[in-house]
Amino acid sequence: MSKSSDLIEMPRKRVLAIAGAIAGGVLLLLLAAMFGAEPQPVKQHIPMSADDPALVIIDDSAITQSQLDLAREYLETTRPEDAPTLSETDILDYLVQQRLLSDAAAKRDLNKNRDILNRVNLTHERLLSEALIKKQVEATISDQEIMDYYDAQKKLSGNRIQVKARQIVVPDEATAKEIVRRLEAGETFDSLAIAYSIDRASREAAGELGYINRDMLNPEFSRRVFAGKVGARLAPFASDEGWHIVEVQGRRTAPFPNIESQYDEIRTLLTAKRMDQLLQELRQDADIEYLDASSKLTDEPTQ
Repeated sequence: MSKSSDLIEMPRKRVLAIAGAIAGGVLLLLLAAMFGAEPQPVKQHIPMSADDPALVIIDDSAITQSQLDLAREYLETTRPEDAPTLSETDILDYLVQQRLLSDAAAKRDLNKNRDILNRVNLTHERLLSEALIKKQVEATISDQEIMDYYDAQKKLSGNRIQVKARQIVVPDEATAKEIVRRLEAGETFDSLAIAYSIDRASREAAGELGYINRDMLNPEFSRRVFAGKVGARLAPFASDEGWHIVEVQGRRTAPFPNIESQYDEIRTLLTAKRMDQLLQELRQDADIEYLDASSKLTDEPTQ
């Protein structure tokens, strides 16, 4: 390979990996600290501390360990296939380059560009909003609150009946009657389901539906199957999907999902509710004026 091709090919993988950071979080993290909401923002350097040592000093500012950690975290999230190929030196070199470029941009007054200011301010607001959510919303939701919500939902659910069934679905009544005749003659349900059912999902399981809830399938199917006796083969009936030959195999009270499987979902739900409450309080305390009445966000019905 020639020297010129080395210059093109060797850094390619590294450049591709770092490009993810250019397009996203690392650039925003660095820019978000540079600008405020004023028309002529002043760059703010994060001070060094014993808990966040400086790794590089550029003029009067530092690139710290925490910035390197954030860059690595972002890269592992957005480009997991490339992250293992990058050393800390690779990422640190990129941060140095980015700092030099951003400083040069500021010296050319690009930090006063309205489009850039809008993007940076929106990013700044998003980061602060996420920080508030984590500190004031998510952090205040306790395990006990999650358990109380789980217990309340469990009580409200009552006894949920499930039916175990299997089916063969065919396109017309004549075929359905022929299937019933062959079942009565001794052919097996699973073989006929695999050979003739037009319902792909149950056909691939030899007709088995497993335990189903009343609201899982179409109303006509549910009405007939849940009224059937365990061990019975129902008379063929039609639905929008075709003609069904169904055998009811079992009936049970559905077990309520355990707390482990519901924990994250409940936390997310409680977080959303807490967020709504917080936003209502903030709206009440704020002086908000929509200059375009048609864009006003409201839950009030239109007169």
